[in-house]
Parts: sequence; structure tokens; C-alpha cells
Amino acid sequence: MRIGMWPKTHKWVLTKPHMELELIDMAGPEKKEPKQPPEDIWKRIREEKEAEKLAKETQREIVRRAAKKDFGQGKRKKRT
Repeated sequence: MRIGMWPKTHKWVLTKPHMELELIDMAGPEKKEPKQPPEDIWKRIREEKEAEKLAKETQREIVRRAAKKDFGQGKRKKRT
């Protein structure tokens, strides 16, 4: 990765004894938020998808019921 491609929260600094470039976090250790274990993230994503699917399913049911009410259980009108 090139130096310019790092996020603005970090910056490159020359270290004194060996004059090497080192990437430091400008926020500092006290401002960093604790990292979540990956399992928690995937679990949350899975729960969100499940809730979305459930909401979509209930929406379909509502539409289906409304359609049945409007069109008399899907029966076609007889021609006269």
C-alpha cells in the first residue's frame, strides 16, 4: 500500500534511532474502541438478515390477504 492511501486517522512518522517510517494511530490508544470478535459481527449480520426476511414474508402475507379480499378469493368474473 502506498503511504497516501492510509486513512486520515493514521500517519507515517520517522522513528528517531533508526530513522524508519512507522505508521501510528493519531487517535491514540485511549480513544480506540474495543474490537468485536468476528463471530459477534457475523451473528449480528445473520440476525439482521433473518429479521429482514421475516419482514418481507409478513409484507407478502398482507398483500396476499388484501388481494384475496379485493378479488373474492381470486375467482374470475363471469362473462354475460
